[in-house]
Amino acid sequence: MNGERVAGASAVWERWDPCGLALRGALPRDPVRPLLGIRRILAVALLLLLGGAVPGRAEPPGEKLAEPKLVLDAQGFTSRVNSLAFSPDRQLLAAAGNDKTVRIFHLETGQIQATLRGYDGIGAEGECAAVAFSPSGRELLVGVQSNTTEGAIRVYDVADFEQIAQLLPGHDRGGVVRLAFSRDGRFLASVGADDEVLIWDWPTRKVRGRATVQGLPSYLGFLTDIPVLIAFDRGGVKAWSALHAKEFAKLLPAEKAELGAPALVQKTLGRLMAMDRGMRQVKLPYAGLEDARYLDLDVGHDLRSGSGTKAGRPCYFVGLWSDVDGRLVQLYEGHGYGVPSLALSSDGAWVASGDHFGEIHLWEVATGKRKSLFSGSGRRIYSVGWAPNGQGLAFGTKPHAGTRWKFNDYADLEQTFDLDKRRIRDEITGNPQTAILREGNRELAPEIAAEWNVNALSYRRQGRRVSRYTFPPGVMAMCATFAKSSQLGLDEAVIVGRDDNAMMCMDLRGMIGRREFVGHSAPVTAAAVSPDGRFLASSSIDRTLRVWSLANLKIYAGPDFDYSAGGIVTYVLPGGFAERAGIRYGDLLSRMGGLDMPTLVDRYINDRWPFKVGEAVDFEMSRGGKPYRAKVTLIASSDFIEPLVSLFIDHAGEWVAWTPQGYYDASPGGDRLIGWHVNDGRARAAKFYLARQFRKRFYRPDIIDRVLELGDVSKAVAAANAARPRPVEMLDLRKVDDLKKIEPPIVRLIEPDTGARVRGGRVTVRAEVRSQNGLPITEVRILVDGRPAQGGEVVNGPDDTPERRTVTQEVDVPRGRSEVSVLAMNKESTSQPVAVAVERSGGAESPKPKVYVFAVGISQYVLKDLNLRFAHKDATDFAAAWEPQKDVFYSGVDARSLIDVQASASQIRDGLQRLAQAAKPEDVAILFMSSHGMRDASGDYYLGTHEIDPDRLLATGIPSSEFIRQVAKLPCKVLIFVDTCHSGGLGAKLVDDPLRELVSDEVGAILFASSTPREESLEYPKLQNGAFSKAILDTLQDPASDLDRDGKLTITELDFWIDNRVQKFTRGQQHPTTHKPSTIPNFAIYQFLKPEGPSSGSAPGGRP
Repeated sequence: MNGERVAGASAVWERWDPCGLALRGALPRDPVRPLLGIRRILAVALLLLLGGAVPGRAEPPGEKLAEPKLVLDAQGFTSRVNSLAFSPDRQLLAAAGNDKTVRIFHLETGQIQATLRGYDGIGAEGECAAVAFSPSGRELLVGVQSNTTEGAIRVYDVADFEQIAQLLPGHDRGGVVRLAFSRDGRFLASVGADDEVLIWDWPTRKVRGRATVQGLPSYLGFLTDIPVLIAFDRGGVKAWSALHAKEFAKLLPAEKAELGAPALVQKTLGRLMAMDRGMRQVKLPYAGLEDARYLDLDVGHDLRSGSGTKAGRPCYFVGLWSDVDGRLVQLYEGHGYGVPSLALSSDGAWVASGDHFGEIHLWEVATGKRKSLFSGSGRRIYSVGWAPNGQGLAFGTKPHAGTRWKFNDYADLEQTFDLDKRRIRDEITGNPQTAILREGNRELAPEIAAEWNVNALSYRRQGRRVSRYTFPPGVMAMCATFAKSSQLGLDEAVIVGRDDNAMMCMDLRGMIGRREFVGHSAPVTAAAVSPDGRFLASSSIDRTLRVWSLANLKIYAGPDFDYSAGGIVTYVLPGGFAERAGIRYGDLLSRMGGLDMPTLVDRYINDRWPFKVGEAVDFEMSRGGKPYRAKVTLIASSDFIEPLVSLFIDHAGEWVAWTPQGYYDASPGGDRLIGWHVNDGRARAAKFYLARQFRKRFYRPDIIDRVLELGDVSKAVAAANAARPRPVEMLDLRKVDDLKKIEPPIVRLIEPDTGARVRGGRVTVRAEVRSQNGLPITEVRILVDGRPAQGGEVVNGPDDTPERRTVTQEVDVPRGRSEVSVLAMNKESTSQPVAVAVERSGGAESPKPKVYVFAVGISQYVLKDLNLRFAHKDATDFAAAWEPQKDVFYSGVDARSLIDVQASASQIRDGLQRLAQAAKPEDVAILFMSSHGMRDASGDYYLGTHEIDPDRLLATGIPSSEFIRQVAKLPCKVLIFVDTCHSGGLGAKLVDDPLRELVSDEVGAILFASSTPREESLEYPKLQNGAFSKAILDTLQDPASDLDRDGKLTITELDFWIDNRVQKFTRGQQHPTTHKPSTIPNFAIYQFLKPEGPSSGSAPGGRP
């Protein structure tokens, strides 16, 4: 059944801005304090830096597009889900989120099939508000917020989600909020943010007629086979004939007859009106409030979501009622927050419900049981504090229950991210510095309106109120803390975080805003000032931690009226300068002091703001289309800042810390969690580049170090670059010209087609690669299941140039399903793999794999000062542990080790070359390295050899770049175990991770590292091995390591036990890490000779 969910009655659903541009987090409309009108110009400037459009005007074709924007890509939603739609065949679920993306979930596999990205403008412009599949299932429509005449309905071909097939014009006053198809696919209805309804002839894509509704309709759809559009709005039930583009009540008898069955329509309308009257009689659970609604008369269901109170706690539900007698058929209570989006499958068997936390629940109507949960990675963060030494952020992700949930206290601190060593610890050390509400005779007192909702904040000294701040309607304070004033230059200051994603610093003397912290995309749950008073840390429902500067407070001059990013006046201070000058609510601002908005933005960004407090400035305004001028005296206003560093941690422990310019540090898999959204016009799909694609330039742990040291990103970049032995060009990828300089090549996979069936053992792969910026293409790689393809010779195109290449290769594929992918590189960046799945049937069955183990362990060095105790034993023990697998899991075991004097540079190189020559695609290669690792003066990393000499590394060591190249040549699955920098590691702490390239898509190895890059690996005489090696050996020898009891050990099981055992051996001093490329699935590597049930060593609570 086609229709749209409602998000109408809930207070947590934002009102659509008529210009499609309103910024969340507007300053409170409090008449007792001056409004900071300049905030809109500053907000526009900051959003432009973050990737916004030029405000106050539409962007016609050819005009400059919004700049690139660095966004989180958590492989799912982390905030509100706006709309849901099942495909007619119930294979796909489309979900639109307020992160301006649409994700397509394949319901059988539970995987994301596609992520749709379009134009991303300022504020809410480009937010995806509605999705609908055509009844044929061939098209997907996405309604977006928009303020241009180019269109607000994106049309996608379901067979090719890569591009926007068409952009339908219309709804230029805010965009589209509802979509619905007639059952036969002949008509489409769309509702705009301005309450206009368009009725389309779908085959011709032409508008047949227009109508209006009263506010956001709670339902829009075609409930029968007859083309009559039904809407529930504030005025009740409305109906229009799509065939005649007229209200049903105004149809002539002949026109009603043309509909085919007017009596059925009349009966349906009567039924709906009865339902409408009965809506207030239906008992919602727990005295709940309705959030969303979805109707399907075919299956007799009225689907609604809402919220209420159960046993004194908030409860969020989805209910299914019979539309005949109002009986509650099914109740689902699995959500943790309000549910603004609902969808019902065409057979009435399944419900999809999406909440404000970004979770989508797929559940069965018959049982009420959940089948799938689709959600972005990471966890919502409810608390934050600084480690006593200022070198770590403590945080909590498990919210308090019941009455413990309260203002400024939503969760206990439970983990720490070490900012110095870049690791996550499952412990809290000392007494972290958290929010301060009481200090001496000073106190911040929240005023609670209802339950735990804080609508005002008072500042008291010696028990007497000094000042009070009232939040605007619909906005509440979540957290607050005193701020040390030495950095801010204020005598007394407070930081306040709110549920509208805003966080601000206020002068306590008058509760006047002095700084806004712009960056969070969900409610701010906690704020804490660092022990030295230089920094502010914040946590949020958006699953990030952010660090901000409390220095360099600037005072800007601005008017005492507020306005939207589109220039529409939204508030005028009563009795103020603007009101006396004749400015009114709803007027339009076009120029300030003779400067238009883009010029004002440029002046702010480049620190050339031309106005002063107390200056009288001319404002060019208009009202009802008639221009006028007003002279307004400017008042003091606040500044805006971005985070110094943002931090995101996913469920698997991968993490990324980044600056707004794009410089980052990350775990080897963490740089897949953020990426650059690049607009390519309103009618075309946006480009999207993962941060890892630019890692050659932007993976800069040293810059993150300097930011946390200097408290200024620009100074940090300059200082870090100056310390490098070779000059480095400063780039800011928010500037489109900088990004173009390093864009990767574009790959188009010509054949095979996805899902191609292969007879025999080979498939033809042909791809075209094109440079986007003139940089020569340095390499094109073809992969099968993430490893280098084997087969025939690579044939290049006859007309190839350095900027354009065509490659063709006959590639071997194993029996069954496999993935063939192509990627390309230039000197600056790497493309994303373009992949297709193929299915091989027939041909010889793939042989049982053989395992090749090559272990290197060096305890005795030419330079005696480097000697270790157990590295040689680590290697021999490791190699021997695989011998019993012959004729068990592997057809053969080739295990060799080089220890001490045997492990010369030439012997190690020979061993790697032999592996490349001997291994076949079906085999597994396992490399183990236990030795020292060193860096030269340029920071290049070398693997240790028996003869390694810190003064002659090029001659005596093996460069990590060479090692990585050799690994990339191996045709099979590759596991690498690295145990370097044993006790008393050499030199200064590592700046970056020298072996992270091993887990890139280009190389495709699985890396097990003994510790994080900034830790030392430890040896223990008691263990007679290094802690890392001993953990591996114990795991292979203990059948209880088999967590799922299938008799085999997988990559994830080995990862779990290595981490568990190393931390136990070292008492938390050493933290091993495991990283796997995105192209490589989990697989078994070892078979236990005698599967057993859990023993005393069975898994404790934790990850599986």
